[in-house]
Amino acid sequence: MQALAGFTLGQADILRRAMGKKKAEDMEKMRSKFIEGAVRNGIDEEQAKELFRLIEPFAGYAFNKAHAVCYAMVAYQTAYLKANYPVEYFAALMAAHFDNQDKVVQYVEECRRRNIQILPPDINRSEVDFTVENGAIRFGLGAIKNVGKSAVEMILRARADRPFTSLFDFCVRILEQPGSFGKSTVETLIQAGAFHSLVPNRNRLLSGLEDTWSAAQRAVHNRRIGQGSLFPTEPTQEAGEPPLPEVPELPREQILAFEKDLLGVYLADHPLRSLQTRMKQMGVAPCNQLKEMADGTPVRVAGVVTGVRPLRTKRGDRMAVITIEDLTGTMSATAFPTVYEEYQSLLTKDSLVVLEGRVKHRDRLRAEDTENGEVSEVQVELVCEKVHALTNGSAPNGNGSNSKHTACTLHIRLTPAHRPALRVLREILTRHPGDARLVLHVESGKRKYRVISHLNVEVSDNTQQDLVRIVGRDGVWLQ
Repeated sequence: MQALAGFTLGQADILRRAMGKKKAEDMEKMRSKFIEGAVRNGIDEEQAKELFRLIEPFAGYAFNKAHAVCYAMVAYQTAYLKANYPVEYFAALMAAHFDNQDKVVQYVEECRRRNIQILPPDINRSEVDFTVENGAIRFGLGAIKNVGKSAVEMILRARADRPFTSLFDFCVRILEQPGSFGKSTVETLIQAGAFHSLVPNRNRLLSGLEDTWSAAQRAVHNRRIGQGSLFPTEPTQEAGEPPLPEVPELPREQILAFEKDLLGVYLADHPLRSLQTRMKQMGVAPCNQLKEMADGTPVRVAGVVTGVRPLRTKRGDRMAVITIEDLTGTMSATAFPTVYEEYQSLLTKDSLVVLEGRVKHRDRLRAEDTENGEVSEVQVELVCEKVHALTNGSAPNGNGSNSKHTACTLHIRLTPAHRPALRVLREILTRHPGDARLVLHVESGKRKYRVISHLNVEVSDNTQQDLVRIVGRDGVWLQ
């Protein structure tokens, strides 16, 4: 610019910034200055205009040829791999982004749409990254939340000679490895389902972990003493493998919660699968069908809230964009201020909800409307008008009547952590008398009690919302 038009460094930077920020108005302002300067430098006026016409597209969007060729080659290669080697392609994608849970979720959903099976993590089969196994993709140990790379490397070293045969065998061989590996990491692996091939009951493993870990420490300590003994012929007493307690498996909801928290996705099951009959009775539409509906169509969708992005209107009122997932895919819904204020307690991450509203089509989503400044492929959303909790009997029926429950049993799980809130809990229950029987599941230390209360309660949406705020979504259920 300095050589052609005689621009100062400041003027050249103004033009550069206008091109970089895609500001066509600023480019237009610089046109006459560029042409005048070029003419003063002995360049023909028509040539100067032509030069500026060549520069102008970069205020919109343009690549030089070398850049465009590189992009085209990468696009062709990845398209070829995706079309001909989809399992390997998606395994590589997830391996490249294993530390970005949102990306992993996106790729897992794409695999499911393509009928590519995603296998859970396994201490005997998984590597650090996602790998291909018999036409399926095996979840990598490195993608489990709270399991670091050094811990995974210790696992791979410990199983190099032979696979693990039990929880005790795993703990002993891990403790013999150089490095730091805590009991909490073993607990995380159990919760993520990595021991399922050895013991398909996470509750047995979790319940027996304390004794097993202690026994493994004693065994490793005794082995080391035996190796360093002055009398090697003297037998070394080694702690034996303690039996795992015979306890029932964890509730399905708890297993799914572990998977969602640690893996970012549901693998063993989906929380909506057992509610499909109920959803059908409510007249719920699958998320993937909304694109086929006309703009403004009233609709009801149900699913798991996977994300809530709070926003502020120009007036400062709070609203939110909600991402909801069902068995067919994901979609977004907008809750404007009046709706968000009324139903905010239900619109929390991982909650099961029914959303009522109208279909809204968009021709184009602006970059600021999507996370990370990326343009989303979603071109339809739900403008939310009502929200209900999706539990047996708690959501509206197919004709849109309000969510008042028929006679049933309300179950509440209480742990020592809920003790400070017991007074508030009693006030809520006595404030909502009704026909539903109340059963309390009280946990105290290692003991659990089932208490049938003399109170009968009304199990409405409002009652459940109040209870969920105190004991959590997993602490309240209906039968």
